[in-house]
Amino acid sequence: MPVEPSNQAQRRGVHALFSWLDRLLSDAPVRTVPVLLLDANGRTGLHRAGPGPWQVLPGNDAAVGAWGAEVENYNGSKLHEFMLQHHLAATNTHDRHGCGKTFHGAHHASRIDYVLVPAGLLPHVCKVRVWYRSAFRLQLVDSPALRDHCPVVADFRYEIHFDHKVSEQRWDFSKLAAAIQGSDCKT
Repeated sequence: MPVEPSNQAQRRGVHALFSWLDRLLSDAPVRTVPVLLLDANGRTGLHRAGPGPWQVLPGNDAAVGAWGAEVENYNGSKLHEFMLQHHLAATNTHDRHGCGKTFHGAHHASRIDYVLVPAGLLPHVCKVRVWYRSAFRLQLVDSPALRDHCPVVADFRYEIHFDHKVSEQRWDFSKLAAAIQGSDCKT
């Protein structure tokens, strides 16, 4: 995804990615628990209220928490819309320990990587953190400073309970043996 789309073609690319993710989640079975790990190149948390650099408003809600807020860019606004549409939340915006900068360039650092889970799962998120020490070991640039993406880790507890009784099916091993005997897959 382009860092900050500067033309229509790049914006169409961002739109295509979120359209694909939308179809993927919309077609998923009802009991699916989506956990998305995104390098979204998107900043979230603050909305511009006017043209001036200091005219910003908090943009936190169920999808985007208040921790580590940055002024929302184009990718961030599309990410935010996508999360609201699918009732998702960015775990690393809801936790003070996990809201740190996830990308470090030569002259700047920002939070552009996210772990998304269903918003209803947020109370079950135990811990979110950015692994800076691992990032130092993983980066390809030989530098004493971070110069790449940092892993973001979210731990959560989740149990699913089904209302219906699952029928217990047993294997008919004699039929399996007969099928193997009659096939080309002889051992």
